Amino acid sequence: MGSMIEFARPDGGRTKGYLATAGHGRPGVVVIQEWWGLNDQICGVADRFARAGYNALAPDLYKGRVTTAPDEANHLMTGLDFPDATHQDLRGAARHLKNQSGKMVVTRVPLQGHFANKDDWCTPAAVDELEKVLKGAGVKHEIYRYDAAHAFANERSAAYDVECANLAWDRMSAFLKALIA
Repeated sequence: MGSMIEFARPDGGRTKGYLATAGHGRPGVVVIQEWWGLNDQICGVADRFARAGYNALAPDLYKGRVTTAPDEANHLMTGLDFPDATHQDLRGAARHLKNQSGKMVVTRVPLQGHFANKDDWCTPAAVDELEKVLKGAGVKHEIYRYDAAHAFANERSAAYDVECANLAWDRMSAFLKALIA
């Protein structure tokens, strides 16, 4: 459905990403890869957004590197220049979509989060702390917790939980529609 493209970064450089389109004038969504890299599963998420009526761009934050090995994924994520990825690659993707679509639905606030209760990485305690900070800062947010394991929405993961993944998608879809209404 989509294809790899090259787009401009704010610093004048160029980077690549996977673009799936629903058509000119449709709202845009930036899809951020998991620690495995810009793999087929993440491209499939962008394709799903396009089928739902959004232009979706997933920047290639690892510059072509993809892995299925947890140790290598950890190495790639640890080595990622987060300020550069955020301020250049992600911002460049948002600008590219805004230029194509005119509307962006990716914002920092309000925030919607979907978390697994059986997660030793993004633990329930960490989610509690996030929610406490958001409430304390007066940030409008929705936090959803699922009786599932980390990566419950990744259909290629052993932790995939179709019921929880579909519920998360439905909630996210309603959230995005409300933002652009």
